[in-house]
Amino acid sequence: MKKITLLLLTLLVFQHAFAQKKIKEGTITYAMKIEGLPEDDPSVAMLGDMKMVLTFKDVRSKMEIIMGIINMTSFSNTKTKEYINCIDLMGTKMAIVMNQKEIDQNAKEKGEILEVLMTEETKKILDYNCKKAVVKMKKGDEVIEMPVWYTDEIMIAQESPGDQFQGKIKGLPLEYSTTVNGMDIKVNVEKVELIKIENSTFDIPTDYERMTMEEFQAKMSNSGKE
Repeated sequence: MKKITLLLLTLLVFQHAFAQKKIKEGTITYAMKIEGLPEDDPSVAMLGDMKMVLTFKDVRSKMEIIMGIINMTSFSNTKTKEYINCIDLMGTKMAIVMNQKEIDQNAKEKGEILEVLMTEETKKILDYNCKKAVVKMKKGDEVIEMPVWYTDEIMIAQESPGDQFQGKIKGLPLEYSTTVNGMDIKVNVEKVELIKIENSTFDIPTDYERMTMEEFQAKMSNSGKE
């Protein structure tokens, strides 16, 4: 259960670089694979297939992370600076309200980007022409390299809070891998849908207990001791 708690804290601040054609609304679905979780932990087997679905429209976005026993939805509004993460952990529903300072701090904790190497390698993902970048990042005393395949044929017309790539990738990442808290996370796009999104999609659920990030971390810390 401790690894699951750590995974929750990892995903809570795990964001994409939102990204030339600027798209104002649609959905992007990614498959996510996480390595480094203990196979003998029964709670790991309950995670199931992991997916991320990004829905966006103008200044608002919603990122859903679906993992069997864990469902997490992050809502952001870059105009009002409202960032809320709703987590449903086996029926326990929590809504973590984050301010810009916490978002920025969490982005820094992911690591400092030292260099972004733009390579000559290209390939097609779905129907999009992609380029490969190698992001060199310092995390603590360790320097890691992250391969990122991105397309500049799609750029989302808003900035992302807690941008994973700190604005260094000028396009939409469609495939990449990273290491966070000892876990290897691999992300691959499955489909891009440029469709009309209803405003009600971004309504915040009312049946979640609201709390601060500090209160959430304390709650998860106590849970991890069980």
